[in-house]
Amino acid sequence: MFVNTNKPSVLVGQVPPDESKSILAIEALDFANFDLRQSDFLVWDSYPWLTDKGFRFILGVVIEASIKHSISSGLTIEAIVDDCSGEAQSSIHRNHWPAPFYERWSALTEGELALFLEWLSWLKKTDVWADEINLIEECRKTVEWLRAHESNVIVL
Repeated sequence: MFVNTNKPSVLVGQVPPDESKSILAIEALDFANFDLRQSDFLVWDSYPWLTDKGFRFILGVVIEASIKHSISSGLTIEAIVDDCSGEAQSSIHRNHWPAPFYERWSALTEGELALFLEWLSWLKKTDVWADEINLIEECRKTVEWLRAHESNVIVL
């Protein structure tokens, strides 16, 4: 389970004025009864603007909803996998990782990273990801690298 199970007071950070109305709508979602099928576009649209705490919260919510409702694809799931599979591979030096990747992923606890790896294994077994195994594998490598370098992981 993700450590941060309570919704943070602010999910999204600085949002361009022309996009703020639709993106800020995520703040009003009922996460107690969250259904990714109904909120996928809204969460995906807000993904780039999530605060670090907002990212941790949404990641936990998406993983839980994905498994609970057997949802293995969608805009938000693809954004998370794409985000994790690419950025860290460009440099093994964490200070070269672009924001917000470094701030988001390096703040995950060992338990959260382990849960994320379990979710990746679950995704990998679905037909949806059969042709995208390389993305799942790159994502797994990134998480394993994070786990191997404890200075990047906050252990609670």
